[in-house]
Amino acid sequence: LSFQRKIGILYCKGGQSSEEEMYNNETAGPAFQEFLSILGDKVQLKGFDKYRAQLDNKTDSTGTHSLYTRYQDYEIMFHVSTMLPFTASNSQQLLRKRHIGNDIVTIVFQEPGALPFTPQTIRSHFQHVFIVVHVHNPCSNHTSYSVAVTRTADTPSFGPPLPTTLFRHSPELRDFLLSKAVNGENAAERGGKFLAMATRTREEYLRDLARDHVTTTTLDSCSSKLAILGLSKKRDRSGSTGTGDKGGKGTRWAYSVPPEFHSSGSLVWTVKAVSVTIPESIYMLGISSEMLVLVDPKKEREGAVSFHCSCRDVLGWTYSSKGGLDLYYGRAGRLAICPIASNETEVENEINHIVKRLQVVSGGCETREIPLLRNGLGQLGFNADSGGFVIEVERFSMAETVGLCPGARLVAICGQPFCSLTPDDVRSLFLRAKKVTVTTLPPDEAGKPRRSFSELYVKSLQEQRILRRSEGDIEKEDVIARKAETAPETKNILRTLSVQEERTEFRFNKADLAPPDIIPQPDPSRDEVMMDDTFEEPQAEMSDSETLVHEETFSPAPSTQKHSKNAISPAPQSLEDEWQSISDLTLACNSILEAMSKEEQVQAIKNDLGAQSSLPAASG
Repeated sequence: LSFQRKIGILYCKGGQSSEEEMYNNETAGPAFQEFLSILGDKVQLKGFDKYRAQLDNKTDSTGTHSLYTRYQDYEIMFHVSTMLPFTASNSQQLLRKRHIGNDIVTIVFQEPGALPFTPQTIRSHFQHVFIVVHVHNPCSNHTSYSVAVTRTADTPSFGPPLPTTLFRHSPELRDFLLSKAVNGENAAERGGKFLAMATRTREEYLRDLARDHVTTTTLDSCSSKLAILGLSKKRDRSGSTGTGDKGGKGTRWAYSVPPEFHSSGSLVWTVKAVSVTIPESIYMLGISSEMLVLVDPKKEREGAVSFHCSCRDVLGWTYSSKGGLDLYYGRAGRLAICPIASNETEVENEINHIVKRLQVVSGGCETREIPLLRNGLGQLGFNADSGGFVIEVERFSMAETVGLCPGARLVAICGQPFCSLTPDDVRSLFLRAKKVTVTTLPPDEAGKPRRSFSELYVKSLQEQRILRRSEGDIEKEDVIARKAETAPETKNILRTLSVQEERTEFRFNKADLAPPDIIPQPDPSRDEVMMDDTFEEPQAEMSDSETLVHEETFSPAPSTQKHSKNAISPAPQSLEDEWQSISDLTLACNSILEAMSKEEQVQAIKNDLGAQSSLPAASG
């Protein structure tokens, strides 16, 4: 596995569009330098001891400086056109093209006024993905960037999807571009000629192994050597339950993790499985370092995957009373599996193998089944939100006594998966069930609730959406306020309207969220294209050639300038409009009073907490 990537960057000035023009830009302008400062750090090549991407770190033959950064687990070196050697007598600038032309992913930076970019002007067999970044209002407090992406026809689609707003000059732009570039190179290597080259190479290696590295030694004679790869058993007589004990004997078998359980490839078991999305049947369970899949053996040659989820989406597991294993994934969906074996001992061994594999490749853990008793008022002594996360446990209650704590997650109630229960079902079970038993996941090592990767991904998108909308509303309110200075009679009304718009914008549609049990994947067809009245989108123009397809384009959102002008028009003098103005002013006053009331409530709570903390501690 390689975690080193090289990315080319071309500089396109205003009025330029061709490959030759971009390669012949000798120095970087202020806007380009500002953009480079987001992506990485400028480093001196001589003596550079990290990943250098074929750049000379001894004699400066490939330039004196370059751009380098680390992103997650990756080392990334950029081949920046203006940092590579410039040859005045060579219009093709081969010293620059020999590096950038061999990069799979290329970022094209366009200054204002640059002509539309088309990959057809690029002559290269290796450049498969182009990320076009167009800057607006460079070197100012309102600098923003729009992005378009193209890929060759044999390159699979890849994420992350383009957002529907402009990027600010912020780390958010850096994260998007680097993740898009790394995913783009990974996608290109899985399609087209790169895949064919890798397949031929692997075939040669396998042929070499089969021809030159076989042995005539039988398996029996080397069984002592192979034993180091086996499972070593150790008996634990702690008497713990819920770990596959049979008959309550108080004995369980713990298995050390053999080397093959750390393999990146898939380990396979034959199991009987059932969930909400698949019928009960016999499947092949495969768990790799990245994915968990169920394949129907009857349709194996057809590639029929009946179920799949990311290993990072596995939340936890429960040893079921029927001798199987219940896996919880995504938003606490449940998958029940039971290995197929000749006797109970082999079934137990197979379950332990599956658990050990999950412990290696996922962040999940074993669940806890907690019986809850009611107090004198019939209450259970804890509160949970709509997602099943415990937010409060009453002190000295039975719930606290049996080990329920804030941050725990409910994955099942009375044996029913939480994700399949409606709020009314949950309320009914808590109020009417004679015996309430909850299956919970304990908080992680940091004390935070356990969430799947898909949930964290969706949550980050929600936070970004709220942040963008709040920033846009603040700017809109500032513009309206400045223009309202010339119209005093409408100033209060406009501020009231802007406050109401800000409150409305903070609501987001749950229908936009990704499905709960699948990692959100990019869908290029959903990317919206919107045009600003004052901006011409520099989208990639594609010809009729079959070698390139247009993947994603993005343009800034429609201008709100016209709406603002209409909003600040002089107030009419009719009686109806005057009453409307009074109504708007009343709404503004009510909003202010409501905010003041909330502040007083918060202050009162703080005072109460301060008074409680000042009381002397009770003796034992």
